[in-house]
Amino acid sequence: MRYVPKLMTPAPIKNDVDALAEALRLAIIAPTEETHNMALDIARDFAAGMTNRQVQKAKRIAFKATA
Repeated sequence: MRYVPKLMTPAPIKNDVDALAEALRLAIIAPTEETHNMALDIARDFAAGMTNRQVQKAKRIAFKATA
């Protein structure tokens, strides 16, 4: 049985930046390499359609949420 992390966002996901931040947060807290890689794949998909500024903002949000 695969582990699926519970989505526990500090705030509702309202836009692409929030979605990327949540995917990054899940990658950071993932208990296994498999779930880490799954979250990173999702994050990469979101980031592909975003500007560098949006990606940097999402990174700041994700790191702050895990601190």
